[in-house]
Amino acid sequence: MAKAGAGLRDQPKDENWVEEIERISLASNNLRVLSGQPHCPKLLTMLLEENEELDYISPYFFHNMHAIRVLNLSGTRIKSLPDSVSDLVNLRALLLAYCYDLVDIPSLLKLKELRVLNLKWTAIKELPPGMEGLINLRYLELSFTECLEMVRGGVIEKLSRLEDLAMHGSLWKWEDTNSDGVGGISEIIGLRRLLNLTLIFKDLSAFLTYVRSAHWHVLQNFSFAIGGLKLHVAGNRLEVVLGPCCSSGSDGSSLLLPNNTARFEIDNFNGVVVLSQFLPDASALKTCVINFSSNLKCIFADGKNSLLSSIETLELNYLPKFKALSNCAMPNGAFACLKVLRISHCDKLRTVFSLESMQNLQNLEEVFVDSCGQIVEIITGKGKHCGVLPKLKFLRISSCPKLKALFSSHMLQGLEMLEQIIVYYCEGMEQMIAEEEEEGKKEEDGHDDGTCAIESNDVTGKAIALPMLRSLSLTLPKLKCISNRVLICNSLQSIKLESCVQLKNLPLSVENASAAPVEKAAQAETIKGGRFSPSQLRSAGSHITAERKNCQMPKNSVELYFNARYEL
Repeated sequence: MAKAGAGLRDQPKDENWVEEIERISLASNNLRVLSGQPHCPKLLTMLLEENEELDYISPYFFHNMHAIRVLNLSGTRIKSLPDSVSDLVNLRALLLAYCYDLVDIPSLLKLKELRVLNLKWTAIKELPPGMEGLINLRYLELSFTECLEMVRGGVIEKLSRLEDLAMHGSLWKWEDTNSDGVGGISEIIGLRRLLNLTLIFKDLSAFLTYVRSAHWHVLQNFSFAIGGLKLHVAGNRLEVVLGPCCSSGSDGSSLLLPNNTARFEIDNFNGVVVLSQFLPDASALKTCVINFSSNLKCIFADGKNSLLSSIETLELNYLPKFKALSNCAMPNGAFACLKVLRISHCDKLRTVFSLESMQNLQNLEEVFVDSCGQIVEIITGKGKHCGVLPKLKFLRISSCPKLKALFSSHMLQGLEMLEQIIVYYCEGMEQMIAEEEEEGKKEEDGHDDGTCAIESNDVTGKAIALPMLRSLSLTLPKLKCISNRVLICNSLQSIKLESCVQLKNLPLSVENASAAPVEKAAQAETIKGGRFSPSQLRSAGSHITAERKNCQMPKNSVELYFNARYEL
């Protein structure tokens, strides 16, 4: 009987429930009640999921369905499961996920053949009675059981064939030892067939007891959270998330992780000052995310440091005391694999990198910096350093009001792989690419009004090539000059300027621009001079006009967007 999605509000009539029927699908209907006692002794599968109005099933509804193997009631509004489920001795899968009101489940002691039990997003307060009898259970899903107050001692350890246990988002947190009839972490350690495990530990003591047991060696995937009432982990990755919790059981200065941990996150845990000293063994770590850690000051400091050489992505968010990646010479090999760096809301950070650290960041590809109110430099230090960040492709800087410039011109020469530059709302930035003082006097073609000298032959001779740059996007109300030098950008496809009302020219040279559509321009301001000749560009709204002088572009198109009408 297949009537899925048929809009049924009432269950099929009695004549449809025949003895020979083996499969019934009434999923995705509007059933409200299942009543009676249908006689279906050969029924193997019953699919009732996504009947969002179904809130009652009569106690004996399943009494004559002893052969049933799969019962799916997911996404219904039932508050209790009928007692007749207790006698479904051939049941292999009982699926009750997203039954948000489900509280009462009858004894499961007789369901010896049950392999899969899904109670995700139910309202149960404790594990169903008789669970210790589920000797063939392979998969137990208890994620987001936000009312689960207790796991009785001696239950989980009896599930000796369990392979998957998921409890992320659950109210229940595992403690170090069994006490008062409550299960402890030793029950998990005893499950030798587990392959995938997601748990929340009450504190560091319980977590360290588990790590020292080496049980995690048998796992293919794990996601562990420590403390934190609302702390959730994603599952299916080698992940540890440290939230607000008691640090008892730890020496307070370091944390022992499973040595195959691939992702580590700190969220509202304040016991870290120097990250590399807090993680003495992180040899497999690929991603590290630190959020709301009020005492973190730096990643590296004087003393014994873990090199964190395997990390590919580092995120640092809302760290009020964070001052630098390193407050000493960065150890050789540190951050050797780092590709992505994201920093936001670190209000004591003044510079992102030092020139001395560049040798450690040869693989860095993406940099994001947002809302760091004290940053004055991206890279601190002076000198001619080509190859500073040789693999950097993506740079996004936003809401850093004290930042005066992105780089010096010499540093920019080392960024030959740069593909995209985005700079938003850095109110103090008047010149995007600065000249270093020791490079000599400024060009003599008029800097009093903030314009760039771009037409003299000697400046063109000092042009900087950005051969891979495809996109430039600027929202900088005080920007007067992009660069004193011509920037040769032969791959450029998109320029977006918003609120750049003081910008007087575009010192860009494009010799082989590929055709691209143009966004429609909006209103009014004037730019004069520059290397672009928009008479050779397509404009959807015909808002761009220009003189044909100093043109170094062929008759191809570059996408342009302005928040104003520009005349070059």
